[in-house]
Amino acid sequence: MLEPARLDPLHDLLMERGWEIDEHYLVEDGYPRDHEVYWTYPASYGGAEINQVGDATPCPLTCRVVPDGEGWLEINVELAGNEQGCPEHWHAYHVVPISEDELERLATLLDQVEPQARSLDPRMLIECRFFGPCGHNNTTVSTL
Repeated sequence: MLEPARLDPLHDLLMERGWEIDEHYLVEDGYPRDHEVYWTYPASYGGAEINQVGDATPCPLTCRVVPDGEGWLEINVELAGNEQGCPEHWHAYHVVPISEDELERLATLLDQVEPQARSLDPRMLIECRFFGPCGHNNTTVSTL
């Protein structure tokens, strides 16, 4: 579990940047206490409301803390895009390891991916998924 001294600043950083969290994750002090939480970036796709249609719905930009497989935790930033898709439109993710400077590295990454998420046209992603080269399970991971 990520201690509050590390989780609270992460929560503050994301909320200050306009991210949202489902309120059922929050405790009385307004902060999450379980690392199994995720934040979404509502400005994805220019803030357009998108009806949910299974895995065909384009995913918004999200951030969450996950186990790394070796007993440690890391921050995953999942880009806005299709669950399955062409290289331009797929739902890739970046890994920010938990360390002394994770918030600085996360902020730098968000400076790059938030404008990209805002500029995406959900119609283009849906058309690509159904009529273009999408349909392959192409997942890309990069570590910062």
